[in-house]
Amino acid sequence: MEDRAGDALEIPCDSKVPGGSGDKQIGVLDRRTEYKWLIASFFAMFLCGWSDASVGPLLLRIQDNYNVSYTVVSLLFITAFCGFFTAAMINVPIIDRFGIGWAFTVGSISPSTAPPFALFLIAFFFSGVGVGLLDAEANTLIARLPDAEKQMSFLHAAYGAGALVSPLVATQFSEMKHWNFHYLTSLGVAIINLLLVLYAFRFKSIETLFSDVGYIEATIDSEKEVTPTATVSTSEKVEDESVIPSAPPGNRHIDPERSPAENEVIQVVDQAGSAQKMGQIIRDPVVLLVSFFAFVYVGLEITIGGWIVTLLRTVRGAGPSAGYVSSGFFGGLTLGRVLHVWVARRVPERYALFAYGIAAIALQIVVWTVKHVIGDGVAISLLGLFLGPFYPIIMNVLVAVLPVEITGGAIGCVAAVGQMGSAAFPFATGPLSEKYGVWVLLPLLVAMAGALLVLWVLVLWICKDRWKVKRQS
Repeated sequence: MEDRAGDALEIPCDSKVPGGSGDKQIGVLDRRTEYKWLIASFFAMFLCGWSDASVGPLLLRIQDNYNVSYTVVSLLFITAFCGFFTAAMINVPIIDRFGIGWAFTVGSISPSTAPPFALFLIAFFFSGVGVGLLDAEANTLIARLPDAEKQMSFLHAAYGAGALVSPLVATQFSEMKHWNFHYLTSLGVAIINLLLVLYAFRFKSIETLFSDVGYIEATIDSEKEVTPTATVSTSEKVEDESVIPSAPPGNRHIDPERSPAENEVIQVVDQAGSAQKMGQIIRDPVVLLVSFFAFVYVGLEITIGGWIVTLLRTVRGAGPSAGYVSSGFFGGLTLGRVLHVWVARRVPERYALFAYGIAAIALQIVVWTVKHVIGDGVAISLLGLFLGPFYPIIMNVLVAVLPVEITGGAIGCVAAVGQMGSAAFPFATGPLSEKYGVWVLLPLLVAMAGALLVLWVLVLWICKDRWKVKRQS
């Protein structure tokens, strides 16, 4: 097995699990059902990207329209932060009590409202709750589907696609009298997402969805030489069937090779309530570190998308068309996540991130020192290319090192905490810009990218024993 985070183990499609009225295949999902779930999840992430990236091109117009300072307009980000924080807190309880279908639906209703300013602030709170839930649930579901590592990159490429399209639309509206009509477009996108989510998930839990289509998740004991969640497609096969644990379909965590006492402990964990599960998640040092990494990373990503247009127009003297630079950044982000699927097959993901990070820092220094609008625009687009793979990499690392019982909830929490960063750092940029000027954004971005590399060293250090255990026989 190759030494990389998120590598998949191929499992033979004709492997069976005894029980029930007939044998069921492990890790094989009907293609039509898989595509239905993937399309709904991808569009949900498209809406998240749309929502996050729409503010940047409109920020100056919002500031002028309401005659407010950088600090006051930054309150939009802090109310969104409160929404993301709320999503992080309610994510696990909603999934455990009502199911992922309900969580998807609640998330789909929220990100679609508009001015005046006081209501605008309130709307950003509900938008934050909605985007936080959609982000969390989409990541949770994709992590448990076949070929999860590849689909995770495509999922976040869909986010980038939404963030690419939104500034193109918002830039057009920013020059119109009724600039706030942009939010009617957002409402239309949210309605489409709501219909897709209702069709695909129908208010059901993940376990009910899997049971209805006869899908049994392929999970391997962490003591074996595999990652905790193996992934396959209907066309993939391997010769060795010895890696398939014989497990009754009713409990995917029971392994007959374990002692009865060990199986009993695992069943108790499975049956734990939301509070116990949430406690286990927030006490795990890997979850805490990766959450902080996601907090800084998403904050960096959205600070660039949200403030770079203002910087180019006020510091570099660019015109209204500078709004398209935000689309260039998110276009690079999307392309980077798609290309990473190819890179990840050849380079261990956890080491590739260092190369991406060094390139990103170099490009940010170029933007800082080269005072040329076109040159800055090209560098910012390339910056998106190298920052893009960060997010799918950290999600794949969580799948690779966490116990299967908490992986879904942990992924949802990390996603929601990341969205909190998308509000906290852009908000902090407002008061700093008010005091020192918008140029302060440039050294801030370099510092944030450097902090990410330091955090990644800590993540790899704290995970080293967990990977080692998974590689031992």
